[in-house]
Amino acid sequence: MVDSERFQHAISLRDAGKTERALKEFEVLASLEKDPYNKGIMLLGQATCLFCLGRVKEARERLSESVKWWTNIHTEFLDACLCGEEGKREEAVQKLTLFLESHGELKDPGNEDTYSQA
Repeated sequence: MVDSERFQHAISLRDAGKTERALKEFEVLASLEKDPYNKGIMLLGQATCLFCLGRVKEARERLSESVKWWTNIHTEFLDACLCGEEGKREEAVQKLTLFLESHGELKDPGNEDTYSQA
């Protein structure tokens, strides 16, 4: 079972720009996690931190591990962003276009950041 307090702390660190510390927290949480769904969430947290740190190859590896356990709107978005950073601009545009077309809820209040980033 996920340590929700520690998970929230990792998210807070990431959101505060303390990405290296957040990455370490997500790594510890993933190593402790037995539930596949929760492990996927922790791996996605790692992938996001690695992407923010510019460590694209490692971010792609963690994302690939994450989607083995769990896929959702965040994994789709990070995949498209990574494609752009990997120099696959056309693929990134296609994925982001499909992402925006498939997820109309991004226009709803609370999702504005993801929508504008996409």
